[in-house]
Amino acid sequence: MIVARNVEVTIGRARLLAGVSLAVAAGEIVALVGPNGAGKSTLLTVLAGDRTPTAGSVELAGRPVSGQSGRDLARCRAVLPQRAGLSAGFTALEVVMLGQDGGLPGERVRAARRRLAAVELAGLADRAYPTLSGGEQQRVQLARVLEQLGDAGGRALFLDEPTAALDPRHQHLVLGLARRAATAGHAVVIVLHDLNLAALHADRIAVLDRGQLAALGSPREALHPELLRDVFAVDFDLVLRADGTQLLAARPSQPPGA
Repeated sequence: MIVARNVEVTIGRARLLAGVSLAVAAGEIVALVGPNGAGKSTLLTVLAGDRTPTAGSVELAGRPVSGQSGRDLARCRAVLPQRAGLSAGFTALEVVMLGQDGGLPGERVRAARRRLAAVELAGLADRAYPTLSGGEQQRVQLARVLEQLGDAGGRALFLDEPTAALDPRHQHLVLGLARRAATAGHAVVIVLHDLNLAALHADRIAVLDRGQLAALGSPREALHPELLRDVFAVDFDLVLRADGTQLLAARPSQPPGA
């Protein structure tokens, strides 16, 4: 569904991505992880067609993303950025309806209400969007993106730090909805900072370090404590859960002079 080959992004003298190749299949969740400035969001925007790489290529559903219009891209993928700026006085319901493309008015309203119910905001449908908390706004935007994506499968979903403003319950809710999208046949790419959320919810994990792909594989394959120590400059311990899932516990570093 998504194929990137030798992608590079350079701005001035800064190389944000260097020779990154990645493929994401329909029905799969791939998490992009790495320290701040590693190139995660840059790679996401390139994969989604919102940024043209300096070198390399990206294909989405067999078609190069370069040269496609915004309307054409909107038909084959949906993107939730880190900050979805919206200052107009829309209600939560109206924001979700921005993700729709036609349909009868009554059907559109019912569909948008179902999306709000899925993110546990059905009771706030008529609230003005600017009056919602940061986490509530994030979930409204996710509902809008899922409404644009649809349920038929065969598209791509890009989520940039969708859990950043959320409490633990809603973090797992959001990633559960991402899994539902993958199960429906969409390809899903998610930028995450929480390595354990990535381990629990992603099929594969891409570890980025200074613009390069340091590891790519299943959570067990990609999240090696030794590799993570080199990438994050923090020591990690593996914690084995009863169900066999491996999680990570970061060791607090000693302050200088301790």
